[in-house]
Amino acid sequence: MDAFVADTMPDVDWINVVGMHWKGRETVLKAHAVLHKGMFANSRMLPPEQIEMRQIAPNVVVVTRINRIEGVDAALRPNGKLYPDDGNLLTAVYVKSHDGWRIAHVHNGHIDKQAAARDPAKAPG
Repeated sequence: MDAFVADTMPDVDWINVVGMHWKGRETVLKAHAVLHKGMFANSRMLPPEQIEMRQIAPNVVVVTRINRIEGVDAALRPNGKLYPDDGNLLTAVYVKSHDGWRIAHVHNGHIDKQAAARDPAKAPG
């Protein structure tokens, strides 16, 4: 887990897939360590299906990627339901500092394929 958060800024904001808002590297580390000892203990992240990077200022890049996780233990999820297998969309804001590129903000949300299929922004116009 130390390597997992090594590239975050000390004051990183992290919003997970169920809307929990973690503030600071130590909080993100602690939360992920607990989850990865529990429901994610036997899981693995598959290679991202899509990655997009966009520079929005000289030292700021937004990265959007689609992730999928296999092997999540439903019995250990708080609600006992299966982990959604449609994947999740993660957006991260990277800021270039004297130490290199660091993650300043992450927002992670589940993809609902049924809702995406009815996306009004993608409907013929």
